[in-house]
Amino acid sequence: MEPPRATFEDRVRLGWGWLLADGRDGRPRATAIKAVCGCGWEGRARPVTQEDFDDADKASEAPYGEWAHHAEVGLAKDLPKELSRALGAVEWQLNDLAGTSYEMSKKHKNGETQIGDIRPLAVLNTV
Repeated sequence: MEPPRATFEDRVRLGWGWLLADGRDGRPRATAIKAVCGCGWEGRARPVTQEDFDDADKASEAPYGEWAHHAEVGLAKDLPKELSRALGAVEWQLNDLAGTSYEMSKKHKNGETQIGDIRPLAVLNTV
């Protein structure tokens, strides 16, 4: 069964589960366990033993840790639209303060900036 594709909001709520395939009742017997994510990422397959079926929580620790790292990195890149827009506005303001925006560099080159218009230390303090 394939995991569903997840939105940003879904990904922060995804849980973890062990799907037991122990060979009983006509089910296939698992030979490996791996973490999968709704985004399509898959972790490393790890062979399973009888002890893993006896203690599924312990068997899940390594794949879960691998998935948690993946999710944390993925979520750091995928921000809600409102936050992305706000950060874009902050970036624009910081480029003005640093004198690196097109408008400010043009003004500076033409001698149209005043003392205090370009404040790279304010940018560093903000960051």
